[in-house]
Amino acid sequence: MQHQFFPNELSGKFYLSEPKSKKPTSILFIVNLNKKQIKFHLGVKVYPKHWCTEVQRAYTSKIIPSSDNRNNEIANNRITDIFNRFILFKEYICKIDNENNLEIETILKKYINMGRPKKNENAGIKDIITQIKKDVFNATTIGNATIKNYCDKGVPALSFYLKYLEEEEKKNVNTYSQFTTEFFTAFSLYLLNNYFQPNGELYTISTINSIIKYAKSAVILSARKQQALTENDISAIKTKQFDDKSSDNHIALRNDEVMKLYNYKCKNEKDEIIKDLFILECTLGCRVSDLLEIDNKIEEINGDFFITFAPRKTPNKKMEIKLIFEIARHLIIDKYKCKLPKCSKDTINKNIKRIAKEAGIKGEELQSIHYAGDSKPTELKKQRYELIATHTGRRSFITMLSAREWTYEQIRKYTGQTIEMVQHYDKATPKYKQIFQNSYKNNLDEIVLLHDEVVSNKNKDIAFKKEQANNPDSTYIGTIVELASSNGKLQHKIELTTKDLKKANEDIKNKDSLLLKAEEYIELLGSEDAIKQAIVDNSETDLVNGYVMAADGTIYYNPLIEGLK
Repeated sequence: MQHQFFPNELSGKFYLSEPKSKKPTSILFIVNLNKKQIKFHLGVKVYPKHWCTEVQRAYTSKIIPSSDNRNNEIANNRITDIFNRFILFKEYICKIDNENNLEIETILKKYINMGRPKKNENAGIKDIITQIKKDVFNATTIGNATIKNYCDKGVPALSFYLKYLEEEEKKNVNTYSQFTTEFFTAFSLYLLNNYFQPNGELYTISTINSIIKYAKSAVILSARKQQALTENDISAIKTKQFDDKSSDNHIALRNDEVMKLYNYKCKNEKDEIIKDLFILECTLGCRVSDLLEIDNKIEEINGDFFITFAPRKTPNKKMEIKLIFEIARHLIIDKYKCKLPKCSKDTINKNIKRIAKEAGIKGEELQSIHYAGDSKPTELKKQRYELIATHTGRRSFITMLSAREWTYEQIRKYTGQTIEMVQHYDKATPKYKQIFQNSYKNNLDEIVLLHDEVVSNKNKDIAFKKEQANNPDSTYIGTIVELASSNGKLQHKIELTTKDLKKANEDIKNKDSLLLKAEEYIELLGSEDAIKQAIVDNSETDLVNGYVMAADGTIYYNPLIEGLK
């Protein structure tokens, strides 16, 4: 007796391979064919907590991190594709007269694994490079910077190699199935020996490795878009990365260099914005992509300012950064009123070297660079300003804190990196630390001060000066200062020692010599009237042995002070 078979009653269902797992797990499609289970791996994964058994789909929601939403959308698109293929399979077997289960199973596998049979199954894309570039350019799952790297670096190199294959080896690459491990191995070797910069110079090994990575990623993105390769096919593609013998040539700016850049008055508004944004990188520790999106994410709590945001690279990880450096507070709060100007990463990288040079950042750095085609690195000297890019800011932030003996665990709370990556970014060499310590002790103007340090030093300074005003026999007495006529900003100061002042107290007869010294000071500071006015405007009424204490604690001294007031 012949058995009955109802093709329309065939059903398939999607399952999770490990439904109780806390990690992403594979999605399976299972079809029951005459009491036999036929399993298909979809090549996509989902968190079990995001899986809805009733609708056979992964959740997408505003409350789910954007990265998970993107992954879930990819999974759902794959599920829809497989389900549609299954429907086409059932329509096909309903039309044929075939009761052989083995043949039906073969047809099912062909539909699910390869898609609906095509008349021209081996037909390729006339211009696969154009298709790849189009898919990359219109991609919504990657950022603009990544798209630029794919289009400007990976795809041109791929096109260069395909042209060589076509013209020299008479081979055409017009199907995605041709992009295999063997293909990319040959591609990599060809680039290493034949691919040059537009100016004719060699690429570094590091750059060649990046180009290979971008080319492969562009191919995979397009293949997924065109549904031309399965996830198993994609995972089988391997690329060759060459041994890069270059040293770590990245630098971090010293405190004095950051301050030199900060104090530099740019020639135009555009350069000023670029400079300020780079300074903020140095004093915030976040990526430039995150820095450019912090508007309206700043709040004040008990006199401290915080920025809360989700890093672009890890959107499911919330970051809260305190504005710990004083100049960061000044730029964001005072100068830009919590609304930073817009400027792209490319624009910063294009101009910051020139601006740094104009600001006076110089000094030679020995670089070890491994170029393609060379067996060993080449050593050459470069100016420090030539080595500055957006990532220099992050290294500078980490290094300035490391020089203060901050732990990597403390620093990573501001950068969002692993301890290992913070350590990699730290450029606080013994020489760097010595320069920092000397500047901190002898010249605070060269130090990028923390806000807490500014407050602490100000309080100590006021207390110290008040003590000295009542103790003229101390080793250090005070300063003569000049107030700028425009805004009262301290511009110059001249330290006076006990020796100078004892002369006035011990020997009135020597007053003439002190008057001569005072005249020298007056010549430096401006007119006698200017000094008098500064005293009148800024001081308290009590005079102590030729000193006057300003309301902010600053001590003004002049041997002629009694005659002036």
